[in-house]
This record gives sequence, structure tokens and C-alpha cells, in this order.
Amino acid sequence: MLEAKLRPWVRAKLQEYVGDEDPTDLVDFVLSTLGARGSAAEIAEQLAIVLDDDARLFCAKLWRMVAFEALAAAESAGAAEAGADGS
Repeated sequence: MLEAKLRPWVRAKLQEYVGDEDPTDLVDFVLSTLGARGSAAEIAEQLAIVLDDDARLFCAKLWRMVAFEALAAAESAGAAEAGADGS
């Protein structure tokens, strides 16, 4: 579910950085690294090859997005659980 939320955002942000170049490989790398619980430093290090100094900024924005989506999912799960309990 997280990938479904993040993929469009990651694609749009990376497209801003690479312009006309197709970012599909970069998007797949970012999402697979996140799925494997890779670190922001790992992602930034690899993206720096293509994005240079923008890699760190991208990763900061990415981590904010991941945190937001994780909190939203937890809140949604909590609300669903409260509803199931009849609370």
C-alpha cells in the first residue's frame, strides 16, 4: 500500500530533477530500497550519482513523505480498530 502512495510522488519528484530523462529505474531503485528498509543515506549516496547535491534534498522530502504516510496508515488502522470494537 505504501508503494501505491509513494510511487506517483517519487516519480514526479525525480522527473523534476532529471527533466526529459525517464526516471523509471530511479523510481524502482528508491522504492525497492525503501521496501528493503534501506536508509536515507544509502538512497542519497546512490542517487547522488545522477542528482548530485539534490539527492540529499530529495531524500529529506522522501523521508517526510514516508513518515506522513506511515502516520496516516497508523491513524486509519486505529480508527478502524476502534470502530470494530464498537467504541
